Amino acid sequence: MISLAQLIEDRPLIHTGRSRRMGIHTDLARFLEETFKPGHVTLETGSGLGTLVFLRSKVAQHFAISPDPTEFDAIRSFCQEHSFDRGPLRAVVVRSQDY
Repeated sequence: MISLAQLIEDRPLIHTGRSRRMGIHTDLARFLEETFKPGHVTLETGSGLGTLVFLRSKVAQHFAISPDPTEFDAIRSFCQEHSFDRGPLRAVVVRSQDY
């Protein structure tokens, strides 16, 4: 599995039809990885680098809320390519304020 440092450095293309690299701050990514452990259930508004950090932490379930289903396609592809377990991902395709 890809290291956190490598994930942060080589941010995957997820947003805007896989044409933009966006994401959470490096310090937040480190905090998330240190805080969340296997067995935890997590919720995120949005999807992207943070989603991958949550999945990398091997949480039991991770709910990510985003209106763009192509972001979840990109996340699933990245997981498959880099041996992340995408099973915990619960993709909620809707605007967070509507969920």
